[in-house]
Amino acid sequence: MRTTLYDLPPIGLDELVSRAALLTWVDRKYLLPPAHLPALLRGLGTDVRVLEIDSRREFGYRSAYYDTPELDAYLATAYRRRRRFKVRIRSYLDTGQHFLEVKTTGERGATVKDRVPHRGHGLDSRAYADISTALARAGMPGDRSRLGWAGR
Repeated sequence: MRTTLYDLPPIGLDELVSRAALLTWVDRKYLLPPAHLPALLRGLGTDVRVLEIDSRREFGYRSAYYDTPELDAYLATAYRRRRRFKVRIRSYLDTGQHFLEVKTTGERGATVKDRVPHRGHGLDSRAYADISTALARAGMPGDRSRLGWAGR
């Protein structure tokens, strides 16, 4: 009987990355009292697995979010615009890996994430090009040539 995350079967990082090639999903977040977690875990399908690296299932990461000087990303979210985006650099503390991630809202509210390996912590000319490409692919309106992104 599954009552903790450690009762779920593991998935390794390489397999997870290969299966997650299509980074599009619909996100729903819920709050529940910790006492309800065992019942939730028991109700999960048999295909649910937990990332495990070197016998560990808990990992640290840091995220740095970026926005334009005009706060385009923030305002689109605050005013619940249908077309919105989020730009961040996610750094995995255990491995030292960094990824530039651009999340956009696709059809029917699905989240689409463009994710590329990134060096360092700040935005550089390559990052700006990757951001512009991801926003253009998502059909985001506005002047994507502005490169004056401000760290948030």
